[in-house]
Amino acid sequence: MYRAITVLLVFLLLVPAVAWGLEVRYTVKGGVADTFNPFSMTYAGNKILVTGTYTRYSANKAETLLAVIETTPDGRNFNGKLLSFSLNGSQLNLYPPGGNSFVIGSDDGYYILTATNGGNLLVVKTDKELNVRWGEELELIKEGNYGGHRDIIPQNAVLDDGNLYIVAITKMLGSSGAKNTVILKVSPEGNVLWVKVLTIGNLGLIPSDMVIVGDKIYLIGTSARTVFGGARLILVELLTNGTLLGAFSYTTSEMLSAKEIISTGDGFYVLGLFQENDRRYPAILKLDEDGNVIWAKRVNLAGMVSNWLVTADGSLYLSGVGSGRWGAGEMDKNVMVLKLDPAGNVLRGVAYRLNSLSGLKLLGLGFDSGIYGAVRFYGQRSIVVFSLQADMNEPCWDEIKAKTVTLNVESSRVQEKNLLVYIPKTRVYRGVELEISQANLSAEVLCPSGETSSPTETTASSASSETTSTSSETPVKTEKPVKTSTEEKKPSSASNSKSGGICGPGIVLGLALLPAFIRRR
Repeated sequence: MYRAITVLLVFLLLVPAVAWGLEVRYTVKGGVADTFNPFSMTYAGNKILVTGTYTRYSANKAETLLAVIETTPDGRNFNGKLLSFSLNGSQLNLYPPGGNSFVIGSDDGYYILTATNGGNLLVVKTDKELNVRWGEELELIKEGNYGGHRDIIPQNAVLDDGNLYIVAITKMLGSSGAKNTVILKVSPEGNVLWVKVLTIGNLGLIPSDMVIVGDKIYLIGTSARTVFGGARLILVELLTNGTLLGAFSYTTSEMLSAKEIISTGDGFYVLGLFQENDRRYPAILKLDEDGNVIWAKRVNLAGMVSNWLVTADGSLYLSGVGSGRWGAGEMDKNVMVLKLDPAGNVLRGVAYRLNSLSGLKLLGLGFDSGIYGAVRFYGQRSIVVFSLQADMNEPCWDEIKAKTVTLNVESSRVQEKNLLVYIPKTRVYRGVELEISQANLSAEVLCPSGETSSPTETTASSASSETTSTSSETPVKTEKPVKTSTEEKKPSSASNSKSGGICGPGIVLGLALLPAFIRRR
């Protein structure tokens, strides 16, 4: 018996560090009433990081923590952490399900971004062992007779030249209640350099993504077409010192919303969502460096939503999940991956069905010698991490037919009088402490036809915890604009990531995984 185990361990050690073609479901175990709401997937040092909030209920209170699940793309090593934050000795509960949380890898550690239950932005810089270098809570001050503050919910962040650029949602201008964009720049030492609020008239501007090219920030978002509704895609151009240069508006016959922007060196790919009647389709725009439309296409897979796009090896990879609500039909509850050429023509498509009664959301997509992504299940404490070889030849995935068709998109410059910029008053609180405990995870290899193998080895809960902190300081009040800027693409920049994993060595899935590895190779 011991000899067999030794042979197994040697086999696992000899398997290449990244083996593709595996789908694994990870479940955070806890109380019956506990909830896990994953929001994002990022990639750092050959580790997929899925981040969200975990709310733990007891007899007297509910406690919301940050949960981070770490796994390798091959699914063999996994681990989970629960992070609890406090400021000057008082615990900071995190924003409930409507918020957004993510972890970004850097050369020397991580940036953790989330929103507190009070609606403030929490930014923590750690080393690779999660020791806090600095941490701060940023509050947007509400002006007027009644005072108070405005919620600021992070949406995305990018690292560029050591500076962290953050884009978030708030409600700041006008009385319409429209959501507006906050963008800020934070120095490597944690100093907020500038903060600005952007909006389009009284129609709002909901940000989704940004990239930095040279000394310019390109931010995309969605704005209403009129006060009666509709949706149009907006591209905003700023300098990295916060100077606003202008904005473009992109409209179709129906609604077009923004999702992702990728720099190509001579322009951009922009991923959006096109809605026609009650059907939604992925839309891809190719723009030149001046924002002009070179071509625009939509994929003819109705109901393919929560999409992500990456570029690799001269191709585009588009992924999303099927939603019956938006016309997916028999593709409902399927994860779909398409390979396209640089002109937006579909070369191949595959799909993998997930048996679930709840809705699905694709949390992210990446490429690093293979394709990988993570899917959340609404109302469940589970995620599925999938990986595909670059040739997309996998026994668990079925071939699907798809094509793109031309999408008529009109572009125009946003009039300067309608592009509003506001410099908000902010208050920064320093002295964040971070306590780390082990999450209780189980893992299960998913097999063809939706069947599952025996549950894999479960990570052990740990009662021990550790605390790291920054020095405690009195609140720093910032009345003037400080400066900001951005870069660190989501999964699309995965192959360029250099940082290590967040949760340590992980756990070998064990004997139950061995048959799956043999089958899949």
